[in-house]
Amino acid sequence: NNGKNHVIFNLYSGTWPSYLELGLGFDPGQAILAKASMSTQTIRHGFDVSIPLFHKHFPLRSGHTGMVTANNFPANKKHLLAFKGKRYVHGIGSETRNSLFHLHNGRDIVMVTTCRHGKSWKELQDGRCDEDNREYDRYDYETLLQNSTFCLVPRGRRLGSFRFLEALQAGCIPVLLSNSWILPFHPHIDWKQAAVWADERLLLQVVDIV
Repeated sequence: NNGKNHVIFNLYSGTWPSYLELGLGFDPGQAILAKASMSTQTIRHGFDVSIPLFHKHFPLRSGHTGMVTANNFPANKKHLLAFKGKRYVHGIGSETRNSLFHLHNGRDIVMVTTCRHGKSWKELQDGRCDEDNREYDRYDYETLLQNSTFCLVPRGRRLGSFRFLEALQAGCIPVLLSNSWILPFHPHIDWKQAAVWADERLLLQVVDIV
């Protein structure tokens, strides 16, 4: 019926190596599209629904509390701003993450990345990978999130990131670096009350913003 009264879920848009927001391979017609990593260019406002990017380990049922078991966060957290994640030495999403080391001071600002991912990372690594990997190994991911006031959420290969939900679960305020991303359940959730937007083209301004 041309998609009428149907909802189509698209959890992962695009594939290696481009990760572009490609079509579904068919015309959804009048079907509502519930999609992760939805962009301002593709959403049909008032019709489609942006949903979070769910990690494969995310529970299939509700009730999971995430990394914290109680709403008991330290009043004064150790770090102002933190990020720990993959660094892409090439391809889409690499420019921002390759520049994060400029913000890292190892004290109030912790920005650590690793090149150790993918099957061919050793062949593609650059001259900074060894140093980055050593610094990356110094920090536990969950501990870092829980002990940071703000958590950087840069785009990965897709506009959305698993880190968005993980930061919220850890009681850390997301600082978004993903231009054109439509946040989950917009406009029904006013994310300006819970997250900070920055411009991925102006990375060096992020510290001043927070």
